[in-house]
Amino acid sequence: MTEPQRIKAWEGKGMTLWSCDDGLKHAWVELESTIDGTTTTVRLTREQARELESPIIDGQALPHLRGIWQFEADNQTALSPDRLASVVAAKKAERAEAERVKQPTLAELQEAKNRKQSRLATATAMVTEKQHAVDWTKRYKTMAKQLANDLSEARALDMGLDLTHMEAELAKYERYIAALPGQETALNLAKAELRNAEAWDGTNE
Repeated sequence: MTEPQRIKAWEGKGMTLWSCDDGLKHAWVELESTIDGTTTTVRLTREQARELESPIIDGQALPHLRGIWQFEADNQTALSPDRLASVVAAKKAERAEAERVKQPTLAELQEAKNRKQSRLATATAMVTEKQHAVDWTKRYKTMAKQLANDLSEARALDMGLDLTHMEAELAKYERYIAALPGQETALNLAKAELRNAEAWDGTNE
């Protein structure tokens, strides 16, 4: 019987990864650990090794596997086939999930751009509207201050003038001014929405 060829792929603290081939179309990977003088070997097929993304394939997952092996070495625990099988399953699921994430098509990108432009236009119009309301109310506030001064002077003259119209006008301005805090809050909310619209990529809310 032909002795299998064993090529050392990696060696660490008490750990060795072997690439094996018996020359009869049978190939596998062996993970060997030596703890307290006792050697334990776990055999994987090359397909399982590929699922693990072993260094024989591309080396991407080797640090993760080394971490498992090192943990087991430090805790005086031999290699566990179940533990390695769970890593295989996890890597396979991770790769399958990655494959499901596809790049958007040109049509989808255009739709996202259109959605963003629409949201930006709406938010910009809302900011303009709320800013206009705040600006007008601040003008009324200035006018009310001047009218209150005029009314005080007219009362001080005590010339028997009918001040009813001025008092009614001042009361109207004061009603407008009372709405200013709410208008400023609405303006701040509109500005926040505009910032969100500017940062949005059009693909999710």
